[in-house]
Amino acid sequence: SLAITAGGLMVAYLLFELDLKEHHTTLLEQKEHTGRTMNDLLTEWFAVGALPGPLAQIFRWITVLSEATLLLVAAQAGFIGGPKCLANMAHDSWVPHWFGSLSERLASHNGILLIGLSSVAALWANSGRVSSLIVMYSINVFLTFSLSMIGMTLHWRQHQDDPVWKKRVALFAFGSVLCVSILGVTITFKFAEGAWKTVFVTGIITGLALIIHRYYDYVRTRLKNLDESLGTIEVQGEPNETPPDPNAHTAVILVGGYSGLGVHTLLNAVRFVPNHFKNMIFISVGVVDSGNFKGIDEVDRLKKHIEDSLGRYVDLAQRLNFPSTSYMAIGTDVVDELEHLCRVVHRDFPKSVVFAGQLVFQRETWYGAILHNQTAYSLQRRLQWDGVPMVILPTRVREG
Repeated sequence: SLAITAGGLMVAYLLFELDLKEHHTTLLEQKEHTGRTMNDLLTEWFAVGALPGPLAQIFRWITVLSEATLLLVAAQAGFIGGPKCLANMAHDSWVPHWFGSLSERLASHNGILLIGLSSVAALWANSGRVSSLIVMYSINVFLTFSLSMIGMTLHWRQHQDDPVWKKRVALFAFGSVLCVSILGVTITFKFAEGAWKTVFVTGIITGLALIIHRYYDYVRTRLKNLDESLGTIEVQGEPNETPPDPNAHTAVILVGGYSGLGVHTLLNAVRFVPNHFKNMIFISVGVVDSGNFKGIDEVDRLKKHIEDSLGRYVDLAQRLNFPSTSYMAIGTDVVDELEHLCRVVHRDFPKSVVFAGQLVFQRETWYGAILHNQTAYSLQRRLQWDGVPMVILPTRVREG
């Protein structure tokens, strides 16, 4: 439908320009001096020929205002989808992790502010010239199309067991060549008309994302020692399989996958108040992100991974002579799901205290405060309002 609409408009533009050149040169001159859009001129040409005087202008203004309304709706879609895109990138460590909590006002609010300020900056840098903005828009659109087509081509190359893989590869390879060609032509011919601005800004943003991703890889490397020392810890002895007592003091440990960080939080919670807690409850949330949102099979694998990790934590706690169990959820927003699970556990175990680990670095930096996950602090604010006690325990990270 979009292709038919766009193609029909382009044909109408061509016919309209020919008609203008032959019969309506005054309107063509008016277009050149006032900057009226082709849609506006096309609508006026149609209305003047089909409707009587006043109705023609009314029809023209209704059409133009309808187009403006559609553009506003499209812009709102960007403001809604932008934070969601940032959340996916945050889960994959391409932007600061706190963008991943969509239910947090900080994440959604800052995401919308980021998009809005970027739009204002683009308008200011181009003095509001629509022609330059269209060039900027076209480049990033076809960059996105090119990456999508190339990604789908590689995807089907990896599924050669499918009987239609050759047709799919041919289709997406053709789309890749077409999109890359349009992208190259647009940049080449429009470089001096604003394309260089898009290349420059997009390059900076891409570079920042790569730097952020590299930093998170560095932090994961520093945590590897913790995983090697605590993540492989084994406790001999028979596990205590007694069901947790709802009336006993309970430590609720927030964990991810089975790792040294989670074991460190467990041991710190035990040391926090010696001989006080009689139960151990483990909570984990599986995040559905761009890496595993590929169908029901991937979600099932994510669920099994979380269940296996929680099972190892429960087994460790039981071998430490703590009656233990676990709770889990699958969702797109970590803070929202954790809050719900913590309230459920606090209802089942009224004498429970929630514990979460937070990375603490030997040298605090300004970018560390921006990049590191604020999930624990966000959840603590919510649980305090709900009347659920929560303690954030530090996990020290030594820099190499």
